[in-house]
Amino acid sequence: MSSASFFVYPPLDHSVAKDRPQWSLTGAIGVAYDVLPQLGIYLEPGVRYYLDNGSQVQNFFKDQPFSWSLQFGVRLNIGK
Repeated sequence: MSSASFFVYPPLDHSVAKDRPQWSLTGAIGVAYDVLPQLGIYLEPGVRYYLDNGSQVQNFFKDQPFSWSLQFGVRLNIGK
């Protein structure tokens, strides 16, 4: 097993809180349409908001706390 040494300049005089969970709130609503009894299509837009976890580490969630999504596709309805 090998080890590595790292030097930081200037030396850090404080600790960084980095291992905190990143909580988020998510919401979505969708619509589906049956083209055939066994086959349907769907569309589901959604939004997510990432809460501030109090970490000093800068990341994507701090720069862009809102995230949008759009899911769509084909559903196979087995048993109809």
